[in-house]
Amino acid sequence: MPFEDPRCLMCRKCCIETEMILLPSDIERIKRFTELDIDRFAVFRDGFYRLRNVDGRCIFLDDNGCRIYPIKPIGCSIYPLIFDSIHGPVIDSLCPLAKEFIYRCRDIEEALNLLKDFLRELEDSYSYRVNWNTFYRESKRLIDMCNRR
Repeated sequence: MPFEDPRCLMCRKCCIETEMILLPSDIERIKRFTELDIDRFAVFRDGFYRLRNVDGRCIFLDDNGCRIYPIKPIGCSIYPLIFDSIHGPVIDSLCPLAKEFIYRCRDIEEALNLLKDFLRELEDSYSYRVNWNTFYRESKRLIDMCNRR
């Protein structure tokens, strides 16, 4: 997985007030792994299933970390790369390691490929429309910026 770093396991900032969209493939993996019904771990809001928060934290976050880490949602796997509907793929500045991750070219390329798959499934599953021109233009910008370092 891209952007693996032991400091992430201690930070967990991305697990607080999460808005993580769940794809049908994420939902099925989580259901098989946890044996929970979807309404126990997800909410349907703004046209998407999203990870449920309990007391402002992802339902799967406890004192020992992520309880579904081995099968975590694709969006969690590629964080801090996120897709902004206006700006395309960006490294989330809320991540404390964002300034380091922006120069990990292989991770960015791997995450962009996973994001592309994520967005295709999002289109198929939720009738979401991706501006692919923005996606490809901003993906190239991220990779070029990384390679210039």
